[in-house]
Amino acid sequence: MIMPSLLFRSSFAPLACLFVLYGTPAFATQTSALTAAKAPDRTSQTLHIYELPQVSDIISPVITSLADGTIYSLDKEGKITNIDLKNGQVRNFSTLPGFSAITGNDKSLWAVSQGPEIELYNISGNGTVLRHISLHNVIVEKSRFSALQVNDEFAFLADEGSPALVIIDLKSGKARRVLEWSQSLSAQRPYKRDGQLEKTAKGQVKTGGNVRYLALTHDGKRLFYQTPAGPFYSIDTALLTDPSLSPAELLEAMDKWRNKYSIGGLTITKDDTLYMIDVEHGDLIEIIKNQHPTRLAHDSRLTQAEDMTLCTTHPHSKSGLIVLTKARDKNSASPANSSLAAPQLLEIDLPS
Repeated sequence: MIMPSLLFRSSFAPLACLFVLYGTPAFATQTSALTAAKAPDRTSQTLHIYELPQVSDIISPVITSLADGTIYSLDKEGKITNIDLKNGQVRNFSTLPGFSAITGNDKSLWAVSQGPEIELYNISGNGTVLRHISLHNVIVEKSRFSALQVNDEFAFLADEGSPALVIIDLKSGKARRVLEWSQSLSAQRPYKRDGQLEKTAKGQVKTGGNVRYLALTHDGKRLFYQTPAGPFYSIDTALLTDPSLSPAELLEAMDKWRNKYSIGGLTITKDDTLYMIDVEHGDLIEIIKNQHPTRLAHDSRLTQAEDMTLCTTHPHSKSGLIVLTKARDKNSASPANSSLAAPQLLEIDLPS
């Protein structure tokens, strides 16, 4: 049954003030000040969160979409999976290899294969392979790609297994690694979900892993990235794509935002408004260009978020967010006990 929840926009005081959101000067390391965020000069609006039909099969904690609103994920074997939001049914592209990361843009899907020959694939919405580029020269021991963003000229990949960003020139097919083992790409903090430290079966505190979330402005000039437990960073893509710059120069160019929360999803709109989910508190955070961060919504179900994407063809609204959450027991915000339970999708209206 679809269950809407009414949520109200409010100022999110504990977050850091983000002074210069885009366009950080080259070679000038910048760290945002820790001050209370002010209430935005926008009319308070009511948001709705709907539970969509439960996904019919187990999928990976990743979700993306195309401009037409079609939703995709990866199944437990890494196969690309199309999800029908109306009934939760999934359809796999069984003829394609398994993938570890996937993203969609206005025209097609891009994904990184699992191996043994790791490649960047460009795929149509119906599963036709349009192109693939070998990544053999940028693969190192423990490489495992967790996220990617693509514009017309370059692809930006996050290597979570052996922390680095991989930059691929789509015209020449050449790829190279940058920011290898930079602290910004490596786990630095304990990961918190629903107010609690996440722990392993042996009781060890989890960090959530290395770099996993990427977002690229629509002019392709700024890349945002974060490990699950933060902090949040950004960097000018003109610097990342310039092979003449030294590692030290790239390290100096990073813009660090000292947020103190763990996230379960990051996405960006066509007007470069950022959305992220704070899973420690169950908050949807909105960051509008050159404005303070805002707590747009609070809901206990958001503490179980793992990823999210924009969608233009929601069952209940013209545009909004689709949030992939962990499977949970019926009538509870807590995750289900069974590791074989299918995940839940939530739909969040965005203000018009």
